[in-house]
Order: sequence, then structure tokens, then C-alpha cells
Amino acid sequence: MKFIITILIFLLAFNSFGQKNESKIENILMNCLINSYHAQGVDIEIELSKLEKHLIENGDLKSTSGQAFYDFYKKVISSNDIRTTLDYDKFEAIYMLNPNEYYSNDCLRELTKLDSSEVATSKFYLLNQKIQEVSQQGNITPSKISEAILSVLSPSDFEKPYYRASGLLAIAWTSNPETEKTELIEPKTIDYSNFPIIAIKASDKNEIIVNGELVNENKFETELAAFIRKNQSRHLIEFSSDKETSYGFYIKVQNAILEIYSSLRDEKAKEIFNKSYSNLTVDEQKKINEIYPTRIKE
Repeated sequence: MKFIITILIFLLAFNSFGQKNESKIENILMNCLINSYHAQGVDIEIELSKLEKHLIENGDLKSTSGQAFYDFYKKVISSNDIRTTLDYDKFEAIYMLNPNEYYSNDCLRELTKLDSSEVATSKFYLLNQKIQEVSQQGNITPSKISEAILSVLSPSDFEKPYYRASGLLAIAWTSNPETEKTELIEPKTIDYSNFPIIAIKASDKNEIIVNGELVNENKFETELAAFIRKNQSRHLIEFSSDKETSYGFYIKVQNAILEIYSSLRDEKAKEIFNKSYSNLTVDEQKKINEIYPTRIKE
């Protein structure tokens, strides 16, 4: 189960970002990962290199090649499990962050700035789609997740820093019987039944509909900001689109929602800490995020 949860956090967190330039996506995410660990005083590239060396010495990986990573997932398909075990203390630095802390909101917003004029055919996007399909079918197993991964990624893809890092981190988080951190990486179940809801739809006519009412861009932004500001952590955005809605318009509305969250967090940061959100410490940003968490149901 830990393997499944970890992979889902790595990938499903980004299921809205199907973009044109897959190398650019991977570079952004890798930089996010490096910077998040750097803020904790950890050089994650060095730590992952140590882990990779250990896995090779232990016989879990045959070599540093992409083929070795590919073969590792083939073993998971065959056994329906990850049988590697790690010493928590030896790789403690890797556990300084939980998977859901790898990518800051500011960093992820860089993805929304990429060209979204057409639905991408990048492997990153296709991988997200495959993982989503598996998760929606239910009865998720390590074997099914691994099959989905290998249906998109080739041995050469695991030569890329981002996919290699994701693979190593997934192994780290699912191969340690001594740690009780599983509960930290499992998404907490939140009961939204009593939360105020705002329904936003991107229509097939490139129009924005809020709670059933057609609104212009300014009114949409004003109403959504007021709704989030009023309800803070107890709010839910139900975001939908028509079947024929253009991908570009869908992303435009989605980006506008993210920008409103960004603006409100910046506003609250200045109110509480007298500085912009981007200049806050990691702990200070967490406090702001607790006030204005991203709550979007699609």
C-alpha cells in the first residue's frame, strides 16, 4: 500500500499539467525537488546517489542504467511487491520531507506558465493519465501501478534525472519497515459535507459559469476571492468543464484559480508576517497554507 500511495502522490498531484515540452516539465519538477530539500539543508542529489549505490551493492538494482530501473519495475509486476528493505538511520536525510512536501505552490505555478495551446503528448502527461486510469478502476496493486508506468516509460526515460529521482524516492519510502511514516504520506480523508461550495464551470463556449450564473472574468475573480477569503480552510471549489471545452480555455480558468490562491496567500502573509509569501520561511508558508489550503475537486 505504501508503494501505491507514494506513486500516486508523485504523479497525481500534477494531473492537470499536460504540457507540450516534456523536458521542460521534468526540469521544473526536478528543480522543485532539489530546492525543497535544499531548504532543509539536504543535497538530495547526493543522498539519492548514496541510495542508488546501496541498492546496487545489495543486488536490488543491477546498475545505474535506465534499464536497471526498468527491470526493477518488471520485478514488481512479477511479485506484486517491493521486497527491498532499508535502514532508516542510514538514509535519514531523504525522510526530511514527505512526498506531499516536495513541490511548493510557487514552484508548481511555473508549470502553468508553459504553453497549453494543445493537449500534450509528453510522456509525463501520458503517465499521469495511465496512473489515473488505474486509480479509477479500483483494486490498485503495486503490479498494476508498475504496469502503467512501464506502458509509458522506456529504459531511456529512467536515464532522466526526474524519473530516476522519483523511482529512488518511491523505493526509499516503500522499503523501510522500521519507520511509521506511512500515515504522514497518506492523504488525509477530509469530510467536505459541511463545507461551503462554489461551483465553477469552463463552458464549451469559452465562458465561465459560477454557481449556474454566467459571469465575466472580473466578476469570477472577485467572487472566488471573496468566497475563499470568507471561508478560509473550510471551502471547496467544484471545478468542471463541458466535454467540448477547449483545453486551452480549461487551463486558463484553472490557472486563474491558482493565481487567486496565490494572491490571497500573499495578502495574508503581509498581514501576519509583514512580508510577501515568497519571502516566508518554510514553516511560515505552512501556516499560511493552513489558512488558505488548495481545495479543488474536479
